[in-house]
Amino acid sequence: MRMPSPLARTLLVIALVASVLVALVPSWAKARREAQAMEAHASLWAIVQAEREVFENDLDGNGKQDFWTRDVRGLASLHKTSSADPLIDARIAAADASQVDPTPLHGHLFAVVERIAGRRLDDGTGHGRSYAVCRGCPRLR
Repeated sequence: MRMPSPLARTLLVIALVASVLVALVPSWAKARREAQAMEAHASLWAIVQAEREVFENDLDGNGKQDFWTRDVRGLASLHKTSSADPLIDARIAAADASQVDPTPLHGHLFAVVERIAGRRLDDGTGHGRSYAVCRGCPRLR
């Protein structure tokens, strides 16, 4: 039996590696999308926790027990009652879609929205605003 030439063996190895890569690349892309979605969920949860802190401790100083209804970025200017830490991470604030040049966080922007599909939101405070996360959404400015 004749042994394959070194070139044939090399080509066989390259073909095997290529076939493995073709099988793995879609899995990596899917895992990356899922990780980004989980990061967006965690960031929205951080916004929810910040809103709870604003509501319970009147961090905006307006004398009312209400929520922060301006922009996402503004939550980073308020500080936790238990420490000097900002309510949200600066990376979340930088991903505020209302900024002139927002920096997406793991491919997502965050925004305060008043309407979804033409329907006005109501958060129970009369402000009619809520938070949303979007991927590839246009800037709101």
